[in-house]
Order: sequence, then structure tokens, then C-alpha cells
Amino acid sequence: MTSARLFIRLIISLFLFIFLVQCTEQPDADLAGLPPLQLEVSRADSLMFAFGQAIRQEPALDIRDAFARFVEPEADFFAAYLLLPARSQSNPWLRDSLLTQTLGLALRDSALFALLDTVRSHFPYQQPLSKDIEAPLRRLLNLFPDLTLPRFTAHANGYPFDADWSSVDQLVSLPGVISFGLHYFMGPDWPMYPPGIYQYQRRRLGRDHMPVALVEQIAEELVPAIPPTEARPLLHHMLRAGIRQELIQNLLPYHPDSVLLHYSASQLEWANTFESANYKLLMPLLYDSGPTPVRDYLADKAFTSELSRESAPRIGEYAGWKMVEAYRKRHPEVTIQQLVEMTDYELILRESRYKP
Repeated sequence: MTSARLFIRLIISLFLFIFLVQCTEQPDADLAGLPPLQLEVSRADSLMFAFGQAIRQEPALDIRDAFARFVEPEADFFAAYLLLPARSQSNPWLRDSLLTQTLGLALRDSALFALLDTVRSHFPYQQPLSKDIEAPLRRLLNLFPDLTLPRFTAHANGYPFDADWSSVDQLVSLPGVISFGLHYFMGPDWPMYPPGIYQYQRRRLGRDHMPVALVEQIAEELVPAIPPTEARPLLHHMLRAGIRQELIQNLLPYHPDSVLLHYSASQLEWANTFESANYKLLMPLLYDSGPTPVRDYLADKAFTSELSRESAPRIGEYAGWKMVEAYRKRHPEVTIQQLVEMTDYELILRESRYKP
């Protein structure tokens, strides 16, 4: 090869490299223009550990003094989380007395104390959890500037032996506070989870899922719920799920769609490949107001049981998201805040002109 040709190839390669670098989206690059966020995630689990440690190291210690020294800063959270009677939550003396008895008894359990110690090693106290959730919250406040963020904390407790996903307290939302159950972010292979939590659900139990769990909870609270007493057609449930998923995607734009949908990579590929066929399957059911279509096509399962074992679950949610995406492409003037407030699902379907 002549030196001239080699030089031309080098120049072309250089231009291609520069082009690719410029076109590669850097994670969280959109945050550069957003104001910083003063964020703290307190550690209620560390207070429990300190309380339990004091009980063990100082047998003669007055348990009420130990409570005052270690747990008092999060007494309101523990009272709400442990569902203490309302009368006790409005009476500080009664509240603290009940909490002292309840937590003192629980923390004498060596298994719970060992779990708190293990959680401490997985999530060291000196490493702030705020870094895990700051990015989506900054985007949230940019999209909803009038929104007031709750306080954030983290807790840990034991595992009920016969628990299933409905009893997982991975995220607890209480008035004015959201708490992360760190014992359910120990990684998908953590051996102590209850056997009722299936393998496809375990994908959600790693620390990297903390922002996803948070954003899902925020979206669930922001998107108007369909009253459980109202018999709504499948279409309404699909589009509400689609709006919720669109908000999640805007708060976590650098997360893969498979993660945001709780799909495996192969399930996402399946859903994309059979998008048209699946929508044709759903079309005759869109105005069915019975519980069966919602259960079959929106319930959280390993796959869509009415289809093959290779299918993606919740294809109704996937189709609803695609409808919402189509609607937003045709109506770019509609902001995320306006979209979240929309409940005219017939309008969204009609204006989306969704035909995969």
C-alpha cells in the first residue's frame, strides 16, 4: 500500500473516531444544566444496629435510655412503619414506650442483628446512598418544579419465610418519607430471600435497582390511579401503564428499556419482534372491562402465560407504552407533566394513530 493511501485511510479513521465520540451519549450528560440537589438518605437501619449492639454490650443498660440514645431520631418513621396505633403516634410518651418494647424485643433476635450487620457491610454507613438516587430526582424536579420531595431514609428487617413479592418492603412510601428496605437490595444471588420470590423477580434486588424502584414508586403516585371499584376497559389500564412507563423512561433515560420493563434482553427482543402480532392479539380485548384481560396481559409474571414461555410478560404494558410514545411523537408540544395528568385514554389512542 502506498504512503498516500495509508495517509487517506488514517484521516478517514480519525474522522470516524471523532464522529463516534461526539455521537456517543454520555450517562447523565443532561444533568449539566440542572441545578444541584441537596439530598440526604438517613440510615434508620444504622440506628437499629446501634440499639441492638448497645443491648448486647451493656446488659445492665436501661433499654429506655438506649432507645433515647439511638432510635429517637427516627421514632416517627418507626412508628408509622411498624403500624403502631394512631393514638400512640400522636402521644410521644406512648409511642416511645411501644417502640422501645417492640424494637428491643426484635433486636434481641440474633438473626435480625446479624442481618443488620451484614447490611452494614454491603452498604457502609460512610458511603452515602444519595448518590444512587440523585440523578432521577434532579430530572424529576426539572419536569415538576412545584413538586416537594419527601424525606429519604433506609431500613432493614427480617425475611418472612413464606413471603412473596407482594410482601416485599423494598420501598416503603409513608406520608412525607420514602424508605429503602436495604435487605431487599442485597443482589439477585443473596441466599436469604424467601423462597416465594421467583428468579425473574430477583433481577430487581440489586443495588443498581434502587433508582428504578424509587422512580417506579414516584410514577405510581403521580399518574392518576384507576379506582379499583370502577370497571374500566383493558385499554385504560394499558395506557395508564404506558404513561407511567414513559415518565419512568424520562427520569432514567440512560437505563436500558429491558431494565425499566423488568424484561430480560431476550424478552425485550421478543416484544419488539412481535409488536405488531401482539397488538393484533390485544385489539379485540381493548374494550373488555372484565378482570381477565387485565390479569392476563398486565399482571407481573415470568412471561405471558397465554403465549409461549419465551414471551415477554405484561405485553399490555408494553403496547400501552408504544401507544404513548406514538402519541408524543405526533404531539411534541405535550409536556411530560401534561401527559401525566391526562386521563382521556380514548384521545391518546385516537391521536397516536398507533399501527405497528
